[in-house]
Amino acid sequence: ITGYLRNGYEDEAIELFLTMQHQRLWPNYTTFSAIIDASSALPDDTFGRSLHAMTLKFGLTSEVYTGTAIVDMYSKFLNMIEAETAVSEMPKKNVVSYNALITGYGLTGDHENAFRTYALLRVQEMQPDACTFIGLFTACTPSCAFVEGAQAHSHSVMLGLLSDVQVGNSIVNFYSKCGYIDCAMKAFETADAVSWAVIISGLVQNNEDNKAVNLFCEMHRLSRKADEYSSSSVIKAVASLAAIVQGRHLHGHMIKTGLDHKIFVGSSLIDMYSKCGMIEDAYKLFSGMVEKNVVSWNSMLMGYAQNGFSNEALLLFEGMEKYGVLPNSVTFVGVLLACCHAGKVEEGRHYYQLMDSYYGISPSVEHCTCMVNLLGRSGYVDEAEALLLDSPFKEEH
Repeated sequence: ITGYLRNGYEDEAIELFLTMQHQRLWPNYTTFSAIIDASSALPDDTFGRSLHAMTLKFGLTSEVYTGTAIVDMYSKFLNMIEAETAVSEMPKKNVVSYNALITGYGLTGDHENAFRTYALLRVQEMQPDACTFIGLFTACTPSCAFVEGAQAHSHSVMLGLLSDVQVGNSIVNFYSKCGYIDCAMKAFETADAVSWAVIISGLVQNNEDNKAVNLFCEMHRLSRKADEYSSSSVIKAVASLAAIVQGRHLHGHMIKTGLDHKIFVGSSLIDMYSKCGMIEDAYKLFSGMVEKNVVSWNSMLMGYAQNGFSNEALLLFEGMEKYGVLPNSVTFVGVLLACCHAGKVEEGRHYYQLMDSYYGISPSVEHCTCMVNLLGRSGYVDEAEALLLDSPFKEEH
């Protein structure tokens, strides 16, 4: 079982575990811990729950490793009530047990309970580690809990954990995603490729496009190897600036480093050329991509729509269906934008209805805006008003 799990064969490990049961060979706490970890890879926690029941029956939750595996399993399935119950059932706990709970709260964005658990850990005089703080920063990010995040940053400094690259990345990611770019830059010391990507992406998200480009140049000057994420982010910055000369230089650099074959880099280049009005260059890139995903198709479709090539955009949408690429919400923004620019009212109505009824995509404010513009500009003012009043976004218009 251990051999299977170490090599990524979770299904085979679980099958062998079930065979042990049929042969009445009862596993020990080590085997239980391993198989509980494996159950986290399943679609839901049904099997994990049955394993939890077995550990209670055989009294194995008293073993800290088995108990921790149960907490971790529930946390990965975001079932935090059961995870808390599992922790309370453990007579002995260690920092890993609490980390499993904090990680779960991090995944659900519950910074209050994450810090409550952190306080329990400290009260019991346990030493928090890198995993503790990664979970705390993850929990703070969705709600931009600046005070709590800054507190965790301060504690990580006092405990000497800033030398851990993953902790550093989590701090930079937290400040960047919450819009505190100056704080992110100050924390940007223990830099690996992920750190550079996070801070460059944060700058782009906060419309600091020039700073993002300058930082990427500094990264190159320091001979730090860029990955596809930092590269795609800086290309987005250049696209926002419509700086085609810099864009062509970056494209050449991507070819030289082989990153132009990466899906996200290729998609960003398509977007960059489209925003600079060079739609033929964008299509040349798109057609030359060996591997494409929905992001690649969306970049090209949006490029056509934004540059007034409505028929080409709608033909591309048909091509997506032909090649089995499932459209998403962004796809339909491009489709409806194409209809709006060309005054294609019937087509717009059709795609707006198709989006929800066939693909199960609920209309967003962007979709609603496109339809209201299309109907209003085409003289269907009453229909546009009715659509707006029926939408949940009427206060935003």
